[in-house]
Amino acid sequence: MKKIKVLVEFAAKEDVKNQLEDFLKQVEQNLPAVEGCIGVELGRGDGPGEYVLWESWQSREAHQTHIRGLEKAGAFEQLGDLLVGPLRSRYFDEF
Repeated sequence: MKKIKVLVEFAAKEDVKNQLEDFLKQVEQNLPAVEGCIGVELGRGDGPGEYVLWESWQSREAHQTHIRGLEKAGAFEQLGDLLVGPLRSRYFDEF
């Protein structure tokens, strides 16, 4: 299996940026402990409230297993309350 990168992009509602940044700091600390996760980097975009996560995973399957667990736990519904619109994610294969 090839290692992959996942780019996750989203924008925060203006009045909850601090709350979202606190959440992202927790993600940065906790995500590498998830089975199959190699690491995560956080970044801010040029636009107002724009953020990115750049995740490294052992495989696409490991990432998708993690996402299914988050969906089952309702994590995306909670996160959605902090975002302007839906988050966007894309996979990139290492070569």
